[in-house]
Amino acid sequence: QRQMCIRAEEKLSRREIEVLKLICNEKTTQEVAVKLSISKRTVDGHRQRMLLKVGAKNIVGLVKYAITNQIHTISSFTTY
Repeated sequence: QRQMCIRAEEKLSRREIEVLKLICNEKTTQEVAVKLSISKRTVDGHRQRMLLKVGAKNIVGLVKYAITNQIHTISSFTTY
């Protein structure tokens, strides 16, 4: 089992954290791009770098990382 890093801010850039927060709020690549005024390709690049930096295999791993490192809280998830 992989260990998630404790100090997220040292690993992820400010922009990567912004993208990660939006991903955690179930935003699509297009929605993230529009919200941050960047291209979809740039969003994809941020996501790929985050996966590498934190050692996650997929988006679920990034969300787990965000929760573990208090970038995103369970209470801030959208309810259905």
